[in-house]
Amino acid sequence: MKEQVKDYAILITAFLGSVKIVLASFGIQVTQEFVEAIANLIAWGVVGYGIWKNTYVSPKARLQKEILERNGAIKK
Repeated sequence: MKEQVKDYAILITAFLGSVKIVLASFGIQVTQEFVEAIANLIAWGVVGYGIWKNTYVSPKARLQKEILERNGAIKK
């Protein structure tokens, strides 16, 4: 999962960098700090979503965990 998050972060950063170049060609200046802040925010969202989906927090996930425990797929 970490490798996938890293790949998404690189992809998003590169995309935002290219948007910065296009905007600069029209005379709109965007700071590198702004681009990095947006990339970090998106990466944070991806990591948060990954954590949410890989834990037994939601009611549906807790039910799934109970079923897996009953069938011996995971240990208590």
